[in-house]
Amino acid sequence: LGEVYELFCSDPRHGWSKRTEGSYATTRRWVLDVFGAQTPIAAVTREQCREFLNLLLRLPAHADRRYRGLSIRQAVRAAEGKKVRLIGAANVNAHLIRFGATMNWALNEGYIERNPARSLQV
Repeated sequence: LGEVYELFCSDPRHGWSKRTEGSYATTRRWVLDVFGAQTPIAAVTREQCREFLNLLLRLPAHADRRYRGLSIRQAVRAAEGKKVRLIGAANVNAHLIRFGATMNWALNEGYIERNPARSLQV
């Protein structure tokens, strides 16, 4: 998964702005944290994608800054029971769209036969 993500992010056909590049980098960090960089991309299941969605729904806003150095699961646990603003549905969907785009790219490039994240959203 990590290798395919690297290939996807470095594909020159994207022509992303710096802001878009940063957004994809954040999503990539969360995805690799949840699924594992060494996980074969073809082994990613729909159930795991739903687990990713559920983690995002419980993720504190600005977790990458507020909980710097923590994994997504650790950040969720650190915020549980506290009055912490969570990321909104639009941000959850944005992460899912970027993850889905990566998986679509992998599908089109022949790394996987189906996209387990297809149409997954809040």
